[in-house]
Amino acid sequence: MQLFMAIPPSLTALRSILAKRKLDAYILTSCYAHYGESIPLFADRVQRISAFSGSTATVIVSKSEAVILVDPRYAIEVKQSVNHDHFSSFVFDRASGGLWPSVVKPDGVVRKNGGIHRIGFDPLALTGAAFRAMQASIAAIEKEEDRPELVPIDGNLFDETAGDLPRPSSPWFVHRHTDNTVQDRIERVRALSKGIKATHLVVSCTDQVSWLLNVRCMAVPNMMGVIAFAIVPVAEGEPVTLFADRADMKENKVDEVLEAANVVIKPYEDFTAALTELAATAGVKLACDTSRVASTPHFISNLCNDEDVKKALTTKLFPVLEGITYLTDAEVKHSFASHLRDSAAITSFLAWAEKQGLADTDVTEFDCVEKGHEFRSRRENFLGPSFDSIVGFNANAAIIHHKPTAKEPGPTIAPNTCLLVDSGGHYLDGTTDVTRTIWIGPDAPPPALVRAYTVTLRGHVVMAMARFAQPYTYPMVDALCKNEFWREGMDYAHGTGHGVGYVGGVHNSVIASANVAMGSPYPAPPLKPNCIFTVEPGVYDYDAGFGVRIESDYVTQETDVEHPTRKTPFVECAPLTIVPFERALIDVSQLTKPQVDYLNAFHAKCREQLTPLLQKEDPLGYAYMKRQT
Repeated sequence: MQLFMAIPPSLTALRSILAKRKLDAYILTSCYAHYGESIPLFADRVQRISAFSGSTATVIVSKSEAVILVDPRYAIEVKQSVNHDHFSSFVFDRASGGLWPSVVKPDGVVRKNGGIHRIGFDPLALTGAAFRAMQASIAAIEKEEDRPELVPIDGNLFDETAGDLPRPSSPWFVHRHTDNTVQDRIERVRALSKGIKATHLVVSCTDQVSWLLNVRCMAVPNMMGVIAFAIVPVAEGEPVTLFADRADMKENKVDEVLEAANVVIKPYEDFTAALTELAATAGVKLACDTSRVASTPHFISNLCNDEDVKKALTTKLFPVLEGITYLTDAEVKHSFASHLRDSAAITSFLAWAEKQGLADTDVTEFDCVEKGHEFRSRRENFLGPSFDSIVGFNANAAIIHHKPTAKEPGPTIAPNTCLLVDSGGHYLDGTTDVTRTIWIGPDAPPPALVRAYTVTLRGHVVMAMARFAQPYTYPMVDALCKNEFWREGMDYAHGTGHGVGYVGGVHNSVIASANVAMGSPYPAPPLKPNCIFTVEPGVYDYDAGFGVRIESDYVTQETDVEHPTRKTPFVECAPLTIVPFERALIDVSQLTKPQVDYLNAFHAKCREQLTPLLQKEDPLGYAYMKRQT
């Protein structure tokens, strides 16, 4: 049973501030100035005010009510984690008009009761994309008197009520597992900037600043990235300006490395004034990342207002993001090595979990989270998790982002259990994201579960076997996987996959089928060589008591086959994740012969590559791997 607290004091205090500021409502989002896989506590205002446990949501607080809006992935989670005595919830999708129309339309879930005209927001905690979407929705409202006013407020009003927590601090270090120096990265970005007509690039996302300057730290949970801003002049020889806390650089002498590369370091707090002044300078044209579903805050994107630059970025990726998307050959080689070690850790964990379930122990879902982390930590170069592990037994496996915690550890494992585990790790030489669903006997699994798993596996394998003509993009081939589900009258409420960062953020969202599903007008990168992405279809049936997802990481590689007219090589997917599939859940009669041949070849690769890592170190994991393959 979920136990709810009394109304949060910050909710009452925030309503008091609304009255003083002459606002009718205020927007809180799961975004902050640096956008990343995880939000540090100081910026996680949605969680702090509502206790929502998912990774992304929007809260609108008005004088009389508070509404939390989530996408379909969190339809179950929002019911379980949020106090509905104080918050009403709304699940938005394309059929309902999407998120931001639901906020601003007169008949939308936020304004339907009237009285909301002035809506305040923090321009550093609302993305430019979100602001533009609301403005477009407001412009479409027929009567002018029904159109609300969006009011930017410097500083965050929630912080005034709940306390302004400090930014986390952690020592920076230079990332050595690459063949690029800081100078190489800056020169590459400048070369990629030639077609966008900008004089300066403004970089705010955690993973992008970290990639650009070849630095990492562990200040933000699940991210190997720094909290900083950077301004990059496109002109050769001009210094890059970094706005960050120099104290975090001292321990490993990172400031000396950066200054030797012509990087000027200024206090973090100076950024907003410096960018405002630069934007007002004659001849300056600023560019920022507008190509992701959600990234750059409104404060920055509002100053990047040159029409020629904005037009160029509708057909070309932001240069830093393009650099992140395509790895060097050396980085791909490192990724193969780190993924193999990670695959051994996951295989060991699955063997352990199966043993616990068959023995009917008191192991909880959260114990599985902890044990998975333990197995990874035994492997070379491990740094930490790349996201909060998703672990679900039976019906909880149907909650797409179900994350047990120490306070709510979930049920205990038992015989005849469906177990879904979605987890990942950061290593010095790569980042991983893998999901496996297994059946813990001893009885045979339910036929409905076998059917769901087999369809999911079929969709996964179709993508894994695919060959792509350049310059096809990930969203264009997403239907290859989805078609296997549609033929069976099935679907899933998330994208088929996403890009994977290299020791930065596990989600590179520009490579995602969700970009097309969410109507993104910005370009998706072509599937050229050295691009890492996931394939992760699934079936989720809460009422039937199971969920299935199968996720592996792949890297694109050129084939020796040339396109007949374009004269460019085809690309195909090479598996980075080498973890066996669940044999007990596969109905071979529902697979084609090429699909069976692929699975046999993949499992032979598992035996070949995992045996040296498991045979002596983990006999239980080795026996499990042999049985599954």
